[in-house]
Amino acid sequence: MSAPTAKHPVKNTKAEDRQRAERRRKLALNAMILSGLLVIFTFGFCTARFDAWKINALFGYFGFTVDHHWKSWELGALLWTFIFVFYYFLTVEFNVQKHKVMVRLSLICLGASTLVAAASLLYLNRPLLHVLSVTVVGATLMVTDGLLARGLRPGREKKEYRDSFWIAGVPTVFAYLVLVVYLVSGTLYQGQAQKDEAPEIFMSGAISFQLLASNIVFVILQKGWLRHPPKKLKTARNSKAKSEVPA
Repeated sequence: MSAPTAKHPVKNTKAEDRQRAERRRKLALNAMILSGLLVIFTFGFCTARFDAWKINALFGYFGFTVDHHWKSWELGALLWTFIFVFYYFLTVEFNVQKHKVMVRLSLICLGASTLVAAASLLYLNRPLLHVLSVTVVGATLMVTDGLLARGLRPGREKKEYRDSFWIAGVPTVFAYLVLVVYLVSGTLYQGQAQKDEAPEIFMSGAISFQLLASNIVFVILQKGWLRHPPKKLKTARNSKAKSEVPA
């Protein structure tokens, strides 16, 4: 009778470890959401105040200023994407060392490609090079989700990363490739109409939308709202259903 009893502390320890990991994941996810909201609000709606807040003066030490609204939007989207690297590092745990190494290499590539994309946005006037660098960012996010979906043990978290791979990753990379084709075809056509289009503004708007859309989809999947709607929404649905039941 003593042997089964000896196993209970081990089971309790494993359960406690899983609970701590889940609490850490939820805390990191909420922190990432709040930081993303702060970044997008600042870079998306407060660009006109950057001079008054001395933000452009700070950027000037690094050799650039954010004086265009379209550039500010995309810089905010890239900054939020960069925060995802820290979220992955803080929350993902593996039992197999090979998967851990592969994912960490992918995350290093994600951080580096995001920095390259930001540098091409701020310092270079090469729309094609910039879109290619952002395409690498999207592809690295997709590969990271794919590695996590393959390396994690079967369960909710594994399914969330698999859904993120197909719902957030693949469509985003495909959209970036369409932008690459658009720019390449525009480069081949050197007419006056092409010169007047200001492609960097169009590209920046498209990239900002794709980055924010994929990030928001990822957050929704991590929160589980596609499988389990928020409690307020469920309560509203239940109340409506009860009110429609005939007396």
